[in-house]
Amino acid sequence: MKRIVIPGLLLMMMVGYGFAMTAAGVEVYNAGIGGDNTNQMAARFERDVMERKPDLVILMAGTNDWLNSWNPVAPERYRANLLSMVQKAKTSGAEVILCEIPNAYEPYLAARHREGFFREKSAALRVAEANAIIAEVAGQNTIPLLKTTRVLGDASPDAASLFRNQANCGTEDGIHPTPAGYAKLAAAVAEVIHEKGWKPERIVCMGDSITFGVHVKPEENYPSRLAVLLEAAAEGGEGDSAAK
Repeated sequence: MKRIVIPGLLLMMMVGYGFAMTAAGVEVYNAGIGGDNTNQMAARFERDVMERKPDLVILMAGTNDWLNSWNPVAPERYRANLLSMVQKAKTSGAEVILCEIPNAYEPYLAARHREGFFREKSAALRVAEANAIIAEVAGQNTIPLLKTTRVLGDASPDAASLFRNQANCGTEDGIHPTPAGYAKLAAAVAEVIHEKGWKPERIVCMGDSITFGVHVKPEENYPSRLAVLLEAAAEGGEGDSAAK
C-alpha cells in the first residue's frame, strides 16, 4: 500500500494486520495483534516492523507470555525474544521504547483461564517477574523504559480504574485499558519522545491486544492517540503541554 502523509492532517487506514495513522508528516503504525505472545511477535517482527523501516519502535510485549494460561512462554525464552526484537530494531538504526506490561485484576483472569494457573503463581507476581526482565533488557541496551504500571496504576473493580471492569464498562475484563487509560498511556509515550528530543517520522507500535486496542474505537487506542499528540506538538500548539 502506498503511504500517504499530509502535514497537518490525521488519516487512518488499514495496513496489513493493523492500522496506520499519519499526522503532521509522522506515520504511526499499530502492529498489535490480539493473543500474541513474544514467540509470535518475534516471528512477524521482520514483516510488521522492520519492513516498515521505522525510526522509532515502541514495544509492549509479554502479557500473553505471563498471564495467558493458554499461550504462555517460559521466562528464558521470553527474555531471548524480547532481546532479539530490541536488538533488531536498534541494529537498523531505530530508537526503541520498551514498555512494562500493565497490572491485571486477578479475580477476572482466574475465571477464564486454566484452573489453578494463578494459584501456582499470582498475577501480581507474574507481572512483577515480567517487568523485571523488561527492565533488565532496557538497561542492558540503554533504552528508555516506560513504567506502564505507574501510568495505569492498579487494576481493580472500581469504576475509576483505568482498566475495563464491570463497574465502568459492564464486563469483567481486568486487563485491557479503558479509553481514559489509553489516553494516559499515549501521553506518557509522548512525554518520553519529547524528553529525548526525538523527531520520529515513522513509528511502529508492536504488541498484542493492548496495543491493538481491543474493545475500544480505533481512534481511542494508544497509537492513534499518540499520533494526535505528535500532530499537536508539531503544530506548536498544545502538544508540548499535553506530553507533560
